[in-house]
Amino acid sequence: MNSKEFDKLLSFLKDFLSSQKPDLAIILGSGISFDLPLSSAQSISYQDLPGMPQTSVKGHKGKLVFGKTASGKKILIFSGRYHLYEGLGCEEVQLPVKIIHSLGCKNILLTNSAGGIQSELKVADLMIIEAIKDYQNDGKLNNPRGLLDCLEKSSLKLDTKLTQEILIDSSLKTGAYAAVLGPNYETLSEISLFKYQDCSAVGMSTYLEAKFALEKSLNVAAVSVITNIWNDDSKPTHKEVLENSSKAKVKMNRLFERIVSLI
Repeated sequence: MNSKEFDKLLSFLKDFLSSQKPDLAIILGSGISFDLPLSSAQSISYQDLPGMPQTSVKGHKGKLVFGKTASGKKILIFSGRYHLYEGLGCEEVQLPVKIIHSLGCKNILLTNSAGGIQSELKVADLMIIEAIKDYQNDGKLNNPRGLLDCLEKSSLKLDTKLTQEILIDSSLKTGAYAAVLGPNYETLSEISLFKYQDCSAVGMSTYLEAKFALEKSLNVAAVSVITNIWNDDSKPTHKEVLENSSKAKVKMNRLFERIVSLI
């Protein structure tokens, strides 16, 4: 999307929001929903937004929702995200965060469904992401050094004010997230490598979005819903991911409520 196309999209969204600035933006991962009541809620399909790419993965509705919580906080929700494995580039994957920044919203929550690696995690746990290990090569799929660059690269730290405030709740799990390309699920050898590199969960998103948000000094936090646990008998499916993500619905709504109270 060139600058002219982006300006057209941004202008359209400002009209859609009636020039209101969101207090919080949320990007929802596979099978994750925002179920808190919103007053004056309005929604629009991605396909009705000029120049907006379409989502192609089941569990990503491809819909934008805007409304107010009972406390009056204005919430913008991207129900559906983009992935590199859909054939998209870095800029397209980061587009929702670019929109959020351009609308003047300072607080952003990234959510994803992830496979649990460390033994303390269980299905339907929420894991606040403290760091992200990039195994996506910054989206440079033709990087000649491949995995070597990923192994040597430092993790992306999420130590923003919002993340630190969420972590005051000691009932939440924490850990590092391994961001892989997908769409295939990982081999057990890869899981052993991620575990060796101190990653607690693995998924196919979030890194590029978090990186862009930090570059723009946004108050970003990220959470993984643990939808499968990796072991010697693991054979995860996307159907399992979607089914198990719904098991964390009550926990996610509590977390949404807490985050709304913090902004």
